[in-house]
Amino acid sequence: MSATFIVYGMVKSLGNTFFVEQADRMLGGTSLVLLQLIQLISKSAVNEGYKMVLEKRIQRIKRRYSDGVKIGIGMLTSILCSAVASQVESKRLKALKKKGFLDNPKAEAPMSASWLLPQFIFLGAMEGLAGDGILNFFGHYAPDSRRYAPVFTSSLTGFGTILSIGFIAIIDYYSRFRYKESWIGESVNESRLDLIYRRQEKEQEIPVLEVKQQQQQETEAGDQQ
Repeated sequence: MSATFIVYGMVKSLGNTFFVEQADRMLGGTSLVLLQLIQLISKSAVNEGYKMVLEKRIQRIKRRYSDGVKIGIGMLTSILCSAVASQVESKRLKALKKKGFLDNPKAEAPMSASWLLPQFIFLGAMEGLAGDGILNFFGHYAPDSRRYAPVFTSSLTGFGTILSIGFIAIIDYYSRFRYKESWIGESVNESRLDLIYRRQEKEQEIPVLEVKQQQQQETEAGDQQ
């Protein structure tokens, strides 16, 4: 489960950095402030929607499953977020290449920033599901330390943020070694964020499987009792 917390921090970090860089290098249509506001609305709406539609039903069956399901759905949402971000960035780079601006670090792609709406919505949904699920996880499995849950959660996700720097360095080495080119350029226009998002998408499948395995172990333990 700890890997899930760390990957959550990594995805959140990439969203708060690379997504912003993408928006900064696209022609108007939707401001960055509006995109971030929509992200917050998505976070709150998805969290409340889960509580009204799924949480009570799952708790009626077995309460201990609720947090794992919520975190699992949140991490699946993060995979969708990375997949959508990869497609949008690929389209943005093609638009730049078509205009001959691909190597211009300050050029703005001739496409609206509204294309970024889906990935900001998915990022907010991930925070609302996985983020809140992680907080509840500590409250249910370590009730005596409930008041320290936000601090411990922030520490683990913060560690994931730090690891995202290492992840980028590894990706840079991998791209240089295998493809003889760097995916990390001096600017977002000279980078291959689409390939980085695609690689991140594959890494996110590990914690999803980890959540499923933990739920299976809990089921087996419950059956034995």
